[in-house]
Amino acid sequence: MVFSVLMATYINDDRFLLGKALQSILDQTIQCSELVIVEDGALTDELYSVIDSYRDKLNIISVVLDENYGLATALNEGLKHISNDIVLRADSDDINNPVRFERQIQPFIEGYELVGGMVREVGKKGEHIAYRIVPESIKDILNFSKNRNPFNHMTIGFIKKVVLDAGGYPNIHLKEDYALWATLLSNGVKAKNLNEIFVDATTGSDMYRRRGGLKYVRSEFEMQRHLVNCGLKNWFSAFLVGVIRSLVFLMPCAIRGYIYEKVLRK
Repeated sequence: MVFSVLMATYINDDRFLLGKALQSILDQTIQCSELVIVEDGALTDELYSVIDSYRDKLNIISVVLDENYGLATALNEGLKHISNDIVLRADSDDINNPVRFERQIQPFIEGYELVGGMVREVGKKGEHIAYRIVPESIKDILNFSKNRNPFNHMTIGFIKKVVLDAGGYPNIHLKEDYALWATLLSNGVKAKNLNEIFVDATTGSDMYRRRGGLKYVRSEFEMQRHLVNCGLKNWFSAFLVGVIRSLVFLMPCAIRGYIYEKVLRK
């Protein structure tokens, strides 16, 4: 079964991690027919060089944006250039398990439309930090989605038409994936997570530092409103969760990191 891989990159990406991410795609036990990489604004010469070194090996199709628009816009634009029905997402700084694609394709043969997996979070040097384990069955996914993102974006695969019919990724800052899953779940998508570690995801103190401030507070309340509009929760619950999560975003980085690693992860 043919499938495409969709990735986005921007000027602040680490060229060494991008190289490792692309190599992990090349090392898969089954290969994609194309890798669509959206260049979200101008890149560094080093990033261009890494992409070019894999262009022929991975049949890379570059989609060039004139400036940095953010992940939602980049991925929506990239979807326009995908030629296959099945799309697997890959991040530019994460390492894919060599059997990820082979394992993930099977559920689509069985009629699933949205399929994810588990994540091992690592630091930039590859040191283990935590696991992000998400629910497997659609019943548990729906319950989990009321308060937390039920999928790991960097592991996800989906049917292109299902996402396009839903309007693509909503432009909610750094929550575009969670918002899309909420829309798809409200539309009755056939979804599951596989109980396998699909990706080593690069996290650490830099990520926790980014996940804070008023911009995150605003996007959190946008996300809660979206969950209500999708019929996944009521306004009271949305307001309560929005306040609690906003307090975390306003905490010092060290405390926020402890909560992510020790409370929200395994």
